[in-house]
Amino acid sequence: MTSASSHYSTSASSYQSFPTQVSSSKNLLLSNGFPNLSTSALTDVNNAAHGTLSNATGKPTFSANDLTNFQLVAFNEFFEVAFFTSLLTNITTNVPGFEIPAHLNATYILDTLIAVQAQEELHAINANNKLPVPLKTCEYKFPTKDFNSAIALAATFTDVVLGTLQDIATIFAGDNAGVVRGVAATIGQEGEQNGFYRSLQGKIPSAQPFLTASARDFAFSALNQAFVVPGSCDISGIPLKVFGVLTLETPNVGLGDQTISLSFDASGYKGGNNYEDLEFVLISGQNVPIVQDLKNVKREGDKVTFDAEFLQQTDLLFGLTLGAVVEKGGALASVDDVAGAAVFGPALIEVA
Repeated sequence: MTSASSHYSTSASSYQSFPTQVSSSKNLLLSNGFPNLSTSALTDVNNAAHGTLSNATGKPTFSANDLTNFQLVAFNEFFEVAFFTSLLTNITTNVPGFEIPAHLNATYILDTLIAVQAQEELHAINANNKLPVPLKTCEYKFPTKDFNSAIALAATFTDVVLGTLQDIATIFAGDNAGVVRGVAATIGQEGEQNGFYRSLQGKIPSAQPFLTASARDFAFSALNQAFVVPGSCDISGIPLKVFGVLTLETPNVGLGDQTISLSFDASGYKGGNNYEDLEFVLISGQNVPIVQDLKNVKREGDKVTFDAEFLQQTDLLFGLTLGAVVEKGGALASVDDVAGAAVFGPALIEVA
C-alpha cells in the first residue's frame, strides 16, 4: 500500500480500521485488531456499521452441516472485509486509478463503503463466533485495477453471496429454523449493497425478479480460485469442494443470443481426452438448469476450450448466470444437482 494524504473528506463517518498491508499480510489484521476486537473496538465498529451484533439468545449447539454453513459464511466474510478495506485504503491513499469519478459524490461513496466494511466485520464475527474452532484469515488477491473494476467485482461476488445464502437458509431450515431469520436479514442487507454497486455502474438496482441460486461448493470454489492466495490458510477443516477453474474466454458478454467460449485445465481431469461424458450447464434465477453438450472442443496442451450457446434474450439471462461443466448421467433439476455433478466451475457471467 502507498501512503499519501487523502483528497476525500470522511467527516460524516470518520471510522477507519484500515490495515497495515492487506495485500501482503498472510493474516488479515486491521488496525482495530479485527477479527479479535476489544470491547471498545467493537463499539466503534457498531457505530460505523449503524447497528450491532444480535443480542438474542440462540441455539447453543449446531449440527455438523450447520457448522459448515457458518464456516463458509465466515470464510467469505473475511474475504469481503479484506476487499473493502483494501478498496478504501486505495481510495483514501490516492492509489492511481482508484480516484472516485468526478461525477459521483465522493463523500457519499466513502460513507457508504465505510459502513459496508464495518457491516462485513460484524457479519464475519457473527459467523466465526458460532464455531467451536474459529477460522483464521487468509492472504487475498484482488484482480482489480481501478475504482470501476472494483465496484463491478463487488457486484459480482455479492451476487454469488446472495445465491449462496439461499442454499444456507435452506439447509438451516431443516434442523435449525431459528437461524433462518438472521440469514434472511443478511440477504436483505447484501441486496441493498448490490443495488448500490449496480447503480454506480449505470444499471438498474434490481437485476432480476428472482435472484440466481447458487450452492455452497460453488461459492467456496469461487473464493479459492479467484481471491485466496493458495497455502496462505488452512482450508482442510471446511468440508466443501473446490472445483477446477472454468474460465469465461468471451469478454464482455452482452445482450442478445450468442455463442460464448470457455476453457478449463484438463491436466487433472480423470476422463483423459474423453469429453463426451461432460455437459455444460447454465443456472439463472430460480429456473431449471439449462443443459447442453460441449461444442467445438479443442485441446492445446492441458487447456481445453469449447463453445456453448448463451441465449440471453431467449431465456432472459439477466444479472448473474452461473456456468459449470458437469459429468453426464444424473438428473440436473436444481442447482444442488449441478453442484453435485460439477467438475469445473463456476464461471460467473454478468449481463446488464
